[in-house]
Order: sequence, then structure tokens, then C-alpha cells
Amino acid sequence: MQAKELMTAPVKTISPDTTAEEAARIMIEDNISCLPVLGKGGSLVGIITHTDLIPKKRFLPLADHIYSILGSMVSSNRIEEAAQQLGSRKVEEVMTSPVITTEEGSDFSQVAQIMVGNDINRLPVLRDGVLVGVITRHDLLKAMI
Repeated sequence: MQAKELMTAPVKTISPDTTAEEAARIMIEDNISCLPVLGKGGSLVGIITHTDLIPKKRFLPLADHIYSILGSMVSSNRIEEAAQQLGSRKVEEVMTSPVITTEEGSDFSQVAQIMVGNDINRLPVLRDGVLVGVITRHDLLKAMI
């Protein structure tokens, strides 16, 4: 089985200047967990996933103690403020780049090896350098049954 038979297509995409809030809205409305990011000319420049949109320590500079071993108290206002700051950021600031990809002719074992070896859950599929689909770990599981 080749990547082109495993992938989900067509793929919803966004541009690097989209806000993180808009990316989250698209993912929720379309029930998807990632959005490939296309630059000028349609080239794949990044990928943003739902986990990129969860406030991380780097976005909570004033609330470091939330990450202490004992789970120190932090105000809900501080977390909400961090989430709002993240939402106003551009996708290019929070996306993963460069992106690990595969070609549509890659076989199942190559795809699985790339995903497991790089600890990634989503793998964009290219045809001659152009995005044509995305394979998720869920797609791999479906192929196995």
C-alpha cells in the first residue's frame, strides 16, 4: 500500500500570516488536528497541529510556577491571558518548520518508519514537491485492519 492510498485528501491549508486563533477555529470547525502551512507559490513551509496551540511554558513567562513538580496554584486569569497572547500570534511563529514529508509513492513501511522514527503523528504527502495529502497515525491504523 502506498502513501497515496493511505492519505487524506484534499487537505485544508493556511498561510503563515493566519492567526493561531483562526487556525484553531478552522481545526475545530473541520474536525482536523493539523493544517499544513503554504507559503507564496504554494510551497509547504510548515505545519501547525492542535498541540502547537496549547499554551506552553514559553508562552507563560509570568506563570513559571504552574510547571512546578507540585503543580503550584496559578490564577485562571494568567492562563487565559497566555492563551489570548498565543491566539493573536501568527501561525509562522508557532508552526513546526521545516516539515518532514514523504512522496505519494512511498510504501506503508516507509511511511510508518518515518512517522515512528521522527515521533510525528501527521505526515504531509507530496507529489513533485506539491502537497497532495496528509497521513495521520489514525490512517496507518485503518490500513492495518
